[in-house]
Amino acid sequence: MAKKKKKSTAPAVEKVDKTSSLKVADSKSNRSKKSMKEKAEAKTAPEPVTEIKSDEGGAVGSSILSSLIKLIVLFVLLLGFIFILAFGINRLFPGTNDNLPVPVIEKRVKDRIVYTNDDEVELEITIDDDADRYSVMVYVNGKKEGANLSPNDKGVFEFRKALSDEGEYRITAKSLRKGLVWQVSPESDEFKVVYDTTPPSAEIVLDYEKEADVSTIDLEGVAEADSKVILKSEDKEYEARADDKGRFKIEGVELTEGENSFEITIEDRAGNKVTSSKKVVVNYIVGSVNGEGARVDGRGAADDLPRSSGELSLLTELFAMKEFLFAILMIGLLVFMGSSAVLAVKSVRQ
Repeated sequence: MAKKKKKSTAPAVEKVDKTSSLKVADSKSNRSKKSMKEKAEAKTAPEPVTEIKSDEGGAVGSSILSSLIKLIVLFVLLLGFIFILAFGINRLFPGTNDNLPVPVIEKRVKDRIVYTNDDEVELEITIDDDADRYSVMVYVNGKKEGANLSPNDKGVFEFRKALSDEGEYRITAKSLRKGLVWQVSPESDEFKVVYDTTPPSAEIVLDYEKEADVSTIDLEGVAEADSKVILKSEDKEYEARADDKGRFKIEGVELTEGENSFEITIEDRAGNKVTSSKKVVVNYIVGSVNGEGARVDGRGAADDLPRSSGELSLLTELFAMKEFLFAILMIGLLVFMGSSAVLAVKSVRQ
């Protein structure tokens, strides 16, 4: 029985082996076909490298766009900064426009200078145009002075300046037209303010002549240069302006019969005054004796000289008498010397 089983099982084993072999072969064949199919698909399908390059291009494009936007934003910010900077510079330093009207400081003062002893000066500035369209920038000794001026209801720009130190203040002005861009006119002509609180010198030299039978005299002299000399009595006043060398002349000073006394005051251009210690004193007598009058030197000699023609005649007589006495004295001296000589000769002979 055992042998029969072996016989019956041997062929079966061989059959199984053949079937397995076929399955293995089929499996290999399938794998081979699958591998070939995959290779074929790999050849026909788009390469994945191309897809990777497409993704990188998109990223690069996005990066460029982002950078471009940043550059545009920076450019706009830079333009804004430049505009603000230019705006500020224009407000601080407006450009000059030669066609704008130039301000005029104090039209009323022709010589463009004012002397004052007040501690504040007030000036009027005008523009030959519609003043409401402008403001005025004022400069003192080359420096900008305070805020810009606005016109009053009369179209006049009023400038006030406190004065502290004596001396010369040089004032100029520019008109300013406002808008998106501010512009200024050329600088105005210079206007000078001289601040002076020192009184003038009281020294004065006077020279005047009184005619005994004439009712007016002329007074000449020398005082501080450019000062005003005022001759004042109780009811009359005369004045003259000294030139740049101090010379002055007052003409037609009226006299009343008798003694005429005048006080002398010297005033500088700033208004400072001083009264001289000297006085002009003239005696006027109608119908003088000699008709030639008397000359009175105002250099301190007025009170010492005779004040009437009668006194002058008396002095003349005294002077003539003095000469006569001198002659008698000389004759007496000669007689004395002669007699002395005679006595000396007689004594020698003896």
